[in-house]
Parts: sequence; structure tokens; C-alpha cells
Amino acid sequence: MDRLYSPNRIKTPLLKKNGVYQEISFGEALEIIKEKLLHYREKFGSTSVIHYSESGSGGFLKGIEDIFFNFYGGITTSLGSTCWGAGFQAQDYDFGNKFSSSIEDLKNSKTIIFWGRNPFNTSVHLYQRALDAKKKGTHIITIDPRENESSKIADFHIQLNPSSDGALAQAITKIVLEKAWEKREFIEANIIGFQEYRDYLDNLNLNYLLEEAGVNYEIAEKIAELLHQGAVSVFMGYGMQKYHNGGNSIRAIDALLSITGNIGEKGAGAFYANRIYPHILNMDPYGSEKHVRESRNFWVAEFINFIRKTNSGNSSEVPVKAIFISKANPLNQYPNLHQSIDAFREIEFKVCID
Repeated sequence: MDRLYSPNRIKTPLLKKNGVYQEISFGEALEIIKEKLLHYREKFGSTSVIHYSESGSGGFLKGIEDIFFNFYGGITTSLGSTCWGAGFQAQDYDFGNKFSSSIEDLKNSKTIIFWGRNPFNTSVHLYQRALDAKKKGTHIITIDPRENESSKIADFHIQLNPSSDGALAQAITKIVLEKAWEKREFIEANIIGFQEYRDYLDNLNLNYLLEEAGVNYEIAEKIAELLHQGAVSVFMGYGMQKYHNGGNSIRAIDALLSITGNIGEKGAGAFYANRIYPHILNMDPYGSEKHVRESRNFWVAEFINFIRKTNSGNSSEVPVKAIFISKANPLNQYPNLHQSIDAFREIEFKVCID
């Protein structure tokens, strides 16, 4: 509320002139954008415009920007992700999708684990369901390199070392297997590659994994025991996948939940991101995709090379003349920051909606 009503909040569009922002009206801003969009489409084609967005401050209405650019005729968009994409790939590879149970199912959970996630700040509806479950005797555990607000309601907090989530998950899995706490019937019916993964874990030293994670054996054993008892829901946050080993960290947690049979059961699951709503909601009631006449894309990691190539004057590809940025802050996330800034400077017209 303090931020919403802050006297420092920007309330009008800002136009940069000679390196300095000046306030203008919404009418002026829309007129400038309209003229630029019409000019670039007529002279270079609609793919001379990039719309770059990711997952920040999203919502149902934020999808209107994609619909707008479909009506514009199709543009250039990005592939890949600087944020939660590695986790997407991990869950797609393990489960075929990124669907989650309704949070109402938490009433059936014996244990809820917030792994690198702080719903007190990021998911108030999930936090409330966790409070309701706790009143009925559900265990709550938080796993994070720091104690957070959600840790205050937890039975205990595991403060692991940054980027060691995969090591901790594999350590717990080794304990599960050593104690024969795996769910053999579930494994045989549902898991592909179990024996290969077990052989891989046999080559890893348990003490080394625990040392990497900074967690003692007793704590890891307690988590293994709770998983063995079943009905464990693990909600993973969107930070652990931002490391070099991030996708495999998510996969190690997926494997742990699967081997203990905590997949597809009431009150259980490995929840990273719930992407079911785009499948069940009509996000585009206008059928705007039929208005797309041309489109193209580029990989996020190749942004610098893409701009250099298209804007070199030696390429047959349509040059990039404008970029619209919404729900994202690429110059906070992109690698090779100085080169990324130079690439942005090569684009004539830039609009940031934030």
C-alpha cells in the first residue's frame, strides 16, 4: 500500500529528450507510439518491432498486449527465458507438463514444504491455505538459504547453502533408498530410468552431498521419513533454477517426490509452476491470431547477435526498429550486460511499460 500511494510513484508517461525524461500526457504518448508503429510497419514490415515480456507483474489482463500485437500483424518475439524457464523444461521433461493441483488440496497434506519459496510475500492465497492446514496438524517446513517470513510458521527451517538444492534432494533420496523407504509399486508403474538414477546416486558420497548443502544427517533423515509417510506437497520457488545447475536441481526434487510416491496422490505433489490456466481459460476471445501475417523470434541468449545481425545493413533480414518491454527488466537479467546495453542502443525506438 505504501508503494501504491507513494508520492514518488510515476503517474504520467515520460518521454526522453536529449537524455532527460520529460512528463507528457497519455494522449501525447499514444500519438507518438501510433505514428511510430504505422511508420515501421509500412516501411520495414511489422516484424521490425519486438515485444519482449516475461513473467513479472502478470495477470489475465496483461495478455492484452499479445492480442494487440496480433492485430498489428505479427511481430518479433523471444524464445527461452531469463527467469523460470529452466524449471519449465525440467518439469516438462519429468512430467510432460507444468500442471498443479488446486491449493484446496492442501487440506489433505500431512506435510507442506516451501523449498526456496516464501508465500508470505509472493502468494498470499497459498500462505493462507498453509495456515489453515497447520491448524489441523499439518507439518510445515521451509528450505531456503535464509530464514524468511514463511519460516515463522514452520515446524523447522533448513538453511542450506545457495545453489545446493539438488545436492540436498539427492542426499535425502539416498537416505530413502538406504532405508528402503521408496514406493516400489509406484516406481514400477510410473518411473522410467529409476535403476539408472539409483546407480548414479550410488556413485555419490552421502557425506559429500550433505556437506555441499550444509545440512546435517539428522535433518535430512527427518525429511526422508516425512516423505516416506506420504501426502507431502513441495512448492518450489523461482530462484533455485537460476544457477548453472538449476534445471537439474528441480529434476532432483521431482525425482525425490516420485521415488517416495508423492506424485498423483491427494495432498501430494512437486509443484513448480501451475500453467493450467492458459489451457482452461480463453485468453484471446477475439481470435486475434488469425490477423498475424508475419512473425519471427530469437533466442534470449542470442539477443546481442540477433540485433547486430539484423541491424548491420548487410543482412537480408528485417532490421529491428522498435522494442516494447513489459513484465520484464532485461537489462537486470541479460548476460554480457555492457554488450546488451549497446544492442539496445542500436534500436531506434524503445518503450518500457512498467
